[in-house]
Amino acid sequence: MGLGAYCLLGGSTADYSTATGYSALRSSNIGGHNTANGSYALYSEDNSTGTTANGYAALYRDNGGGDGSHDNTATGYEALYNNSAGHFNTAAGQQALYSNLAGYQNIGIGVTALYRNNGVSNIGIGYEAMYFTSNTNLNVAIGEQSMYLNTGFQNTSINYSLLLTSATHNTIAGYNSAVRYNLGDNQLFQLYCNR
Repeated sequence: MGLGAYCLLGGSTADYSTATGYSALRSSNIGGHNTANGSYALYSEDNSTGTTANGYAALYRDNGGGDGSHDNTATGYEALYNNSAGHFNTAAGQQALYSNLAGYQNIGIGVTALYRNNGVSNIGIGYEAMYFTSNTNLNVAIGEQSMYLNTGFQNTSINYSLLLTSATHNTIAGYNSAVRYNLGDNQLFQLYCNR
């Protein structure tokens, strides 16, 4: 079902899909069970299934081709905008997971959370959480700009903790903890307040 100019334009065999808004699900062809609400939401979708996009240009480039994207949820202006082959991702907030192409099983909640992510099983909650993180896996960042520039794997950061590191298996907690440090592996960084 479609409501809005140019929505569900491709819809030759796309079953059980719903689109509301200008050009929502415009290219939908053989995918199904998709929901797009907002202008240009799921605009390029061609073969995705089980995908939900809410907001202007949410999941805009999602196309599901081949072994591509499916079962993604994006809520917010340009959330998961560039996703083309990633799956089981959840983005909530303006441009959350914006640059994700093929990363999967990620959760980005907050404005530009996981903005440059293309990794696997990362969780970023908060404004710009894990913003510049790319190609890393199994990280958890909670708080404004938490792990903003992280390039390591399997790290946890809670609160405002930039964590400029390429190390692995670290836990950081507290305002500005480890901001200027390149930690070794397997560290628990104490609560630290740098004012």
